[in-house]
Amino acid sequence: MFKKIGDILSTIVLIAMVLLAILLAGPYLVGIKTYAVASGSMEPTLHTGSLAYVKPADASEIKEGDII
Repeated sequence: MFKKIGDILSTIVLIAMVLLAILLAGPYLVGIKTYAVASGSMEPTLHTGSLAYVKPADASEIKEGDII
């Protein structure tokens, strides 16, 4: 019985680790970079300590009001 519980727990931990790896590496794999906002210069839109996800964009895609 303890072996079966251990197997189940091991499977759950393995699945959790794989999901965490996908969540952490996923943006990088599709070309999105993550930056932390280090100061209040982007307030009130982005607060200090917030994470910003950045993807490359063509100049033609950028419009007024976009954060660059």
